[in-house]
Amino acid sequence: MNHLAHFWLADDDPLHRLGVALGDFWRGGIPPHWPERLRDGLAWHREVDRLTDSHPESVRVRQLFQAPHRRFAPILLDLWCDHWLARELAADDDLRLGALSRDYLASLGTAIAEMTGQLVWPDHFERFVAWLGQDAVLPGYRHPTGIQQALRGISRRLSRTNPVADSWPLLVQHQAELDELARILLFDLRQHRQAGTHARIKLV
Repeated sequence: MNHLAHFWLADDDPLHRLGVALGDFWRGGIPPHWPERLRDGLAWHREVDRLTDSHPESVRVRQLFQAPHRRFAPILLDLWCDHWLARELAADDDLRLGALSRDYLASLGTAIAEMTGQLVWPDHFERFVAWLGQDAVLPGYRHPTGIQQALRGISRRLSRTNPVADSWPLLVQHQAELDELARILLFDLRQHRQAGTHARIKLV
């Protein structure tokens, strides 16, 4: 999952949300001395990624992509889930999408202030938080231009030549299948979290 979906799936607790946000940056084991809610957030981020990649619908939809895009299909599917979620939230209430982004950023600020001095922030994390603080970054994912900009950014950060920056037409070609995948994944993941278990099960 990408940023917006991870945030939407997170609990309300600021330390949990900080752990979720650290998921793309923290490498290695989860330090046992961290507060429980912080550890739980990082563990949940990793669980979401694992369940997303192994979900039968993810496996099926990845087969729609041919070389050279298939290698990068997990990245493209993650970003599309943000695009679908942003559109759904905006369709329900445009203010709700902006409120989610602002509320999550406020929670991060609270948790970062609490943990400053207790852990060393991983590389690029502080830059990521500053990027989130820009107006309408995550809400912008509801627009094609926002996704295209994100695709170009991801492409630049990858270490090898890749087709990610030019993938938007391919994603639009498969929009119906990708929208249905996003709906199923996010529903299943939220149900899994609400069930109160991180058991290693295959979602169906």
